[in-house]
Amino acid sequence: MHGFVSKTKEVPMRLIALFVSASMLSACSGPNASEQTALQTQGAGVPALEQLWVAGGFSAPEGVAAAPGGGYFISNIAGEGGAKDGEGWVTHISQTGDILKERFVDAMNAPKGMTVLND
Repeated sequence: MHGFVSKTKEVPMRLIALFVSASMLSACSGPNASEQTALQTQGAGVPALEQLWVAGGFSAPEGVAAAPGGGYFISNIAGEGGAKDGEGWVTHISQTGDILKERFVDAMNAPKGMTVLND
């Protein structure tokens, strides 16, 4: 009896797994008609996004961080994402998208995600 697994014990486990899977799939289905109506009613108060400006002149921009005192820092990979070629830089732009300093920091190796510490 050692090392022997009874097939009668496997069947209930398979049925339980099937039942759990079916339950999870049914929970993932979309909203029913009454839920859909409620969602449409709630959607009336959702604010809309409005494009205020577009900034350009970047080379493979990847990361954005809020700059102390206003504006934003934008990282420019400027080449292959994993390259250690010193071609990347960070641009400083104003809150309205005007470039304050194109190469705020340069000679970087494909700069990506950013954070600003200590003003």
